[in-house]
Amino acid sequence: MGANSVKLTVASPVEKPVSRDISWPTTLHLYVRAGGRCQLRGCNDYLLEHHVTKKGGNFAQRAHIYAFSPSGPRGHPDGEFDPHHIGNLMLLCPKCHKLIDDNPEEYPVDRLKRDKKEHESRILRLTETPPDLTTVYVSTVESSDE
Repeated sequence: MGANSVKLTVASPVEKPVSRDISWPTTLHLYVRAGGRCQLRGCNDYLLEHHVTKKGGNFAQRAHIYAFSPSGPRGHPDGEFDPHHIGNLMLLCPKCHKLIDDNPEEYPVDRLKRDKKEHESRILRLTETPPDLTTVYVSTVESSDE
């Protein structure tokens, strides 16, 4: 081998190890479906701008619903699945990512899938209005008069 050569080793001559890298097309798809916002219900932080300085940047983390590893939080019972499939990924702020991974009992797979689906449906609904139409936002406030 020459001075600039690198010897590559593979864990198995038959099987390529799964990488933690999520492809660029999948990442882009995730950001678009999330509208650049944290997908955990109740958060909705905008992740492409710093919340204090308002400077643009990427403050998002890509999180697995079923863990990347079978031994991780919410590990998948069957090791034969694609952990980087768009349906298994959420866009989260760092606080929410830590919260769900530190508390997998409070944030099980079903809850995270529901949060993801609700968030993506809301983003689609809010962005599907044609440009020649007006969107009106209506909010109701409940009175506590007795």
